[in-house]
Amino acid sequence: MNAETILYDPYRSRPVSDFCEELRFEFPKLPEPMLHFYVAKAAREAAVRGNLVRRRAFIQSLPGEEEYLLESPDGLDVTGILRIAELPRCSCPMDVRRTFTFPEGCRFCGRRTAWYETHDRTLHIDRTCCGSDFLVELAAAPARDACELPAVLYDDWLELIVLGARAGVLLVPGRDWTSLPVGRAYMQEFLGRVRDAAVDTAVHRMKGGARMDFGRVM
Repeated sequence: MNAETILYDPYRSRPVSDFCEELRFEFPKLPEPMLHFYVAKAAREAAVRGNLVRRRAFIQSLPGEEEYLLESPDGLDVTGILRIAELPRCSCPMDVRRTFTFPEGCRFCGRRTAWYETHDRTLHIDRTCCGSDFLVELAAAPARDACELPAVLYDDWLELIVLGARAGVLLVPGRDWTSLPVGRAYMQEFLGRVRDAAVDTAVHRMKGGARMDFGRVM
């Protein structure tokens, strides 16, 4: 596998501490590392359940090469493949924009053409299609111990992440701030809003648009 055949779109990040301002006022006795833990945990939960963080990978497949390791160069975990499209050779990936609408003229791939194995993070491309160009839409998530989170979670989903972190903090047993009934209610609201967000992202009602220049190379 030639790693230089896979190009990833870059993304902006924000420190976890940027997400904590409101929670610091609510829980002044909560140690900062614990606060960061519950913010990162809520961010990962929302990203995994709601597919809120999306990345694009452009693959120039090689003749005879069937396996391609999809491993984010930015430290995010690839949690799934949302769509795979085979691009016409005349297309230019530099013009693709992050609207999550695939370029005109591309052909979407079924499992017989390309499929993803979660356990080894490997994209498999049918041998008869090797040598084509592919555009892959990935769902990604930060690690639970992440020090930085994708900026899209701050720009578009800050209220949701704060809600999930608040629920997690309130459900910690035996602390001064513990409130199990309120924590459970917040957690139910958080999960419900994540489900709603998942529906929104599934129909591509994403906020804003940023040009993709595929500046990072693996």
